[in-house]
Amino acid sequence: MAKWIWNRGDFEIYHASLLNNRREDKGHYSAPMWRTDGIRPNALLYKIAELDVPEKLRVHANCACSVRVNDAVYDADTDIELKKGRNFVKIFVYNQTGLPAAYAEGETFASDESWMSAGYGADDLNVGCNDMYLDRDDDPSVFVFRYETLTPVSAEKLNGGTLFDFGRETFGLLHVKNEKMSCGTVDVIYGESREEATDAAHAIITDKFDTSRDGASYRARALRYVFVGSESVTVTLDYEYLPLEHKGRFICNDATVNKIYDVCAYTLHLNSREFFLDGIKRDRWVWGGDAYQSYFCNYYLFNDFDIVRRTTLALRGGDPMTQFTNTIPDYTLFWIIGLYEYYFNSGDIDFLRFACTKLDGIIRLIDSRLDDRGLFIGKRGDWVFIDWADTAKTGCVCAEQVLLYAAYDATAKIYEACGYDGARAFRARADAVADTVNSLFWNERLGAYVDCIGREDRQNVVTRHANIFAILYGVADERKSAIIRKKVINNADIAPITTPYFEFFELDSMAKLGEFGYIRDMLMNYWGGMLRQGATTFWEQFDPSRKGSEHYEMYGRPYGMSLCHAWSASPIYLIGRYVMGVHPTSVGYGTFEVSPNTLGFTDFDGAVPTAQGDVEVSLHDGRFTVTAHRDGGTLIVGGKRIPLGRDESVSCPV
Repeated sequence: MAKWIWNRGDFEIYHASLLNNRREDKGHYSAPMWRTDGIRPNALLYKIAELDVPEKLRVHANCACSVRVNDAVYDADTDIELKKGRNFVKIFVYNQTGLPAAYAEGETFASDESWMSAGYGADDLNVGCNDMYLDRDDDPSVFVFRYETLTPVSAEKLNGGTLFDFGRETFGLLHVKNEKMSCGTVDVIYGESREEATDAAHAIITDKFDTSRDGASYRARALRYVFVGSESVTVTLDYEYLPLEHKGRFICNDATVNKIYDVCAYTLHLNSREFFLDGIKRDRWVWGGDAYQSYFCNYYLFNDFDIVRRTTLALRGGDPMTQFTNTIPDYTLFWIIGLYEYYFNSGDIDFLRFACTKLDGIIRLIDSRLDDRGLFIGKRGDWVFIDWADTAKTGCVCAEQVLLYAAYDATAKIYEACGYDGARAFRARADAVADTVNSLFWNERLGAYVDCIGREDRQNVVTRHANIFAILYGVADERKSAIIRKKVINNADIAPITTPYFEFFELDSMAKLGEFGYIRDMLMNYWGGMLRQGATTFWEQFDPSRKGSEHYEMYGRPYGMSLCHAWSASPIYLIGRYVMGVHPTSVGYGTFEVSPNTLGFTDFDGAVPTAQGDVEVSLHDGRFTVTAHRDGGTLIVGGKRIPLGRDESVSCPV
């Protein structure tokens, strides 16, 4: 089967450039704060055809193209005779405004991932391709979505216009039909909330409609509500989405938890587009920390590896790497950690080796920020994020050192998997950072890792963030972890987490400590709290002490907060990993364990997808039942280890 082919890695950089430069604010272009990388405008794509009989080849391109076969030169879209025996086929393409790509089809010889791309001074690599582009009429410069027409659930005449409600948050292309033409232009105001859609002065996304026309169509945007300043219009929406299958599932005896799971799945799906986005309204950007969490949720819902690969390459961008991902060092460290997690879940060694060619540039940038102790110190222009919280952002920040350890640990594992030199050196780096963190940041009197050293105002400050990371990534040993649980996590005097982003890390660490009651409480109070506020998708931040439209405020703007944010979907991962208890124990789920937990439920049914088959887990009448539609599994309940045969149901009491 023929596929469109191009320089590997350029598809992701090209579409990331388009995406990251689509952000708008009240009709104005809103530029990203980081460098937008371009692609190579030309490509040489080649392969040797060894044929038993002659055949015809036809090459198509989305740009300027010439084809050289042996010593002859041909234009695109002409019949080329390939002789019996050896044929050296080279396709030259040039595209200054799009992604240079070609499509070659013959009876037995066609373009696919086995072709090579010339490095022009660097190593030649296998071409890039994607199963979204298999037809000769496709164009890889255009990203492929599906569409479904939606109509509002209500229309309300209001202030001389019409307020339409689509019932829940969505994303798509708005179409306005005018039933009574007049003169002048009126506002089109998009809102994630009713308040935003009726506040022209502060709504973030707005358009204009010319009432002298019979209708208009607009670019794809996020909304639940839309206000059009005319009473004589109707609207429809072409919902724009990727056809990702929800392979994971979960339903239990608690209706609130069921709704949390479903809303998380819908939230993640809305933000799963060319890449994993942060949110669909305001930024619509690819952020490293948001993406890192989306990967984990993806493995338990879609288990789609292609979107992880695309997002990974989009975040890395081009060379030379002179700036951290999104300008954020912690997000750059997550890129490395997430790359190994991808390999561990997928077993995709080909992509790991290709992505590893992008790793050296990251390491060099990290090395440029290390002090003489081997610890990370950010420079001007480096945005140490950690969380939207009162944590240290400058100086020698503990949370950043823990992530540095985790990134070195992941790099050692990547090099080992690829069979490259350097694995032992990065293992030594990781061990040295862990030892230094425990020596300099651990405060026995406080029973915690302090936020920062070298700054008098922060060196005795304790936050949850560094301590959660220390548990999660293994810097804290069992004794320290137990102390942290008592003196930090269960200490009401330590400022609580207020973002779903860091709740992901907190609840993951609490699960590792066996604090499952804490997880159940947070599900009901935090995510359940958003549902009680009317959420149809989950938010960028949630502070239960706020009232009414105060919930929508962020960044000094009345509607600055995203009400559909990917990093709020973590209950999908938490339920799959710790309630159903399914997780790989070797690369690519070659072996895996199922260690279910009731989490206070009396009944549940669910499934976790893997590449070789789903793992179904249920709880009924005080018994867990597991059916693994693949080999390699072990059920662990009550200290017992029970082998799981393919397609065999195993049941045991809780």
